[in-house]
Amino acid sequence: MDIRTLREKVSLTYKDEDRITYLKVLDKAQTAAKTWTYVCTDFLDPFKRAVVKDLLFQIKDVKYFEFGGYEKADRKSFVIMPEDFSEESAEIDRMFSLVSIIPVTGADSLTHRDYLGAVMNLGIKREFFGDLLLNPKGCMIVGKKSVTETIHQSLTKVGKYSVNTRPESFDNIIVPEESFKELTESVSSLRLDCIVGAAFHLSRSEAAELIKSGRAFVNYKETTDISKKIPENTLLSLRGYGKAEISEIIGRNKKRPTAGQDQNLSIAIGRKI
Repeated sequence: MDIRTLREKVSLTYKDEDRITYLKVLDKAQTAAKTWTYVCTDFLDPFKRAVVKDLLFQIKDVKYFEFGGYEKADRKSFVIMPEDFSEESAEIDRMFSLVSIIPVTGADSLTHRDYLGAVMNLGIKREFFGDLLLNPKGCMIVGKKSVTETIHQSLTKVGKYSVNTRPESFDNIIVPEESFKELTESVSSLRLDCIVGAAFHLSRSEAAELIKSGRAFVNYKETTDISKKIPENTLLSLRGYGKAEISEIIGRNKKRPTAGQDQNLSIAIGRKI
């Protein structure tokens, strides 16, 4: 599909901030195709990236890869290039860089929100940088090169604490381990509303309302179908509640269902904490 047609489709399908985001991506794709060069988008969350992948898949003259500083980054930028270009030839260090923020004191007291607020108080928009990676000494931030340079040159305090900053090589990135709480829950079926209710400790009716309102994502794709069947190894996201992975359908339990109900099932859930 040509980019002009995709722009019309995006304009009709999405509203406000989302529409602007996706139109900017299409502009980047057009630039890559016309100027025969690598271009990078803003850093996008997994929900928006799922939409962008579908859009870019429909453009025949370009291809892409995602970059977030490390494999499991939550926020990533798309590096878009002409279809004859290679990922290996992209000069990542010209587009992105990594900066450390090191508090002089108080590192244990500072949170993700503190660092995020300090960076955005410099006038830097959230989409211009990727994940904030907390470590025992402070925080590392992945971003567009111009943005991390601004952080390095301008950031002197986070909260009430003075900080130092320094550029880092991506080889030295410190990625915190994700923590998941393992749960075993019983559900009456593998419908999305049942699974969401079990994963996030909601009633089935509460889960259904949240799903219908567009707050549920299955493998990062928005899903409003409450009856959608959920298989093993599915990642669920519920805005405002977090993430959970359905890792295993263990089997049917011994509880006898009432008339009109399915036999209860036991499922293993990994809940991000």
